Amino acid sequence: NAPYLQAAGIGAFGYVFTVIIADSIRRSLTDYDDELAARLRVIDELEAVEAATGAVKRSHADRMINAEVERVRRYGRNLTLVILGPDEWEEIVHQRGDEAAARLISEVGHAYLDNARSIDRIIHLSGPDFGALLPETGLDGAQVVAEKLANLASGLFGTQVRAGIAGFPEDDVTGTGLVAEAEEALSFARIAQITVASRSLLS
Repeated sequence: NAPYLQAAGIGAFGYVFTVIIADSIRRSLTDYDDELAARLRVIDELEAVEAATGAVKRSHADRMINAEVERVRRYGRNLTLVILGPDEWEEIVHQRGDEAAARLISEVGHAYLDNARSIDRIIHLSGPDFGALLPETGLDGAQVVAEKLANLASGLFGTQVRAGIAGFPEDDVTGTGLVAEAEEALSFARIAQITVASRSLLS
């Protein structure tokens, strides 16, 4: 029986060794998958950011806004969107030229970022217009932020910057709706010649 027992022992050892190796490989592959997923998330975030302004690209903004809307809907939190834009932009471009105007947009974008919280997202919508997505912020708090950013940008642009605000769930409960409502509020601010307009004031 000795040879049989010896063979059985070797077989058991081989089985345990195989299990250990397989478990080690499985853990390594899981760690690799986690690391790869983390790297892909970083790459996706980097691709979403515009080099010139440091803000989120417009092409990535809708997905980001919709994801944030779903989050606040699920947990019953506040969310506001502020859209900012200067008056007389075409006149500024005409006076300074395209290159100087592009540098100005870049400067303003970085100024917005420097004055935003870490949880806020600055979005470059088009031309000189930017958006600020403000999680955990109601309309009153967004009013304060909008006035601060508008005054900051007015000094840089050399002309009045105005802002429109839309809040979740007061003004709309979809990402697309929030953008549309904030744009309408900005248009109202320009017509009324006021610095900040809240979409709730228009209804």
